[in-house]
Amino acid sequence: MISPLVSVIIPAYNCEKYIKESLESIIDQSFQDYEIRIYNDGSTDDTEGEILSCLYGSKLDVWQWKYAGWYNRGCFASRDMLIRTSKSKYIAIQDADDISLPDRLQKQIDFLEDNKDVWCVGSHAIKIDEEDNEIGNMTYSPSSNEEIFKMIKDKCMNPILDPSVVFRRDGFLEIGGYSLKEDRKLVDDFDIWCRAVVGNKKFHNIQKKLIKYRVNPNGNTLKFKKIMIKQHMVVWKEFNSLNKGKEK
Repeated sequence: MISPLVSVIIPAYNCEKYIKESLESIIDQSFQDYEIRIYNDGSTDDTEGEILSCLYGSKLDVWQWKYAGWYNRGCFASRDMLIRTSKSKYIAIQDADDISLPDRLQKQIDFLEDNKDVWCVGSHAIKIDEEDNEIGNMTYSPSSNEEIFKMIKDKCMNPILDPSVVFRRDGFLEIGGYSLKEDRKLVDDFDIWCRAVVGNKKFHNIQKKLIKYRVNPNGNTLKFKKIMIKQHMVVWKEFNSLNKGKEK
């Protein structure tokens, strides 16, 4: 069987309230040459039941989804496993409580197919709360590697919205995938962007809103904010050390 062009990667932990809507937003994409790879990351609620009811009740063919889940690996370890076991050319990241707008994959795949030198593409987002109410926007303006380099180096900021990205799987493997080191395990997205910049991988942010990003009070960003800031600084200092004296 020919592998799909895109693998959509979804680790899920205690997301019974949101996972069905998140999955349906992928199932309803205008672009259909994909598979969904889900890992139930040791959930203690009914995340598994919601996943299976959505998949079995969907219009997807059986070959279009892979499902697994035994114990708690953590978000990035789960992603890393799902990506390494896929065969697709492209990897799309989807958080289990976020929503992709209907033309997200089509716009991002079209861009990557037309720009062979770009490794990873992200987008802007609509910010939503627990009840799907729109509460703001998230804009990521850097659209060139020069801007992305400066955003990391000078502002210590994440230059691309992690759950909005699509990237080339071979490039992910070339830079070693997620590091999974203990001192950065909550900010492995920032770490891999920094290592990719050091490795001369090119990025782009599509200047459109392609996902709805949920502000989830039970998500890692709010629960472990202080630890994440500390780990973010570890990665940033390492990046600056490797790029001392360099300008992109």
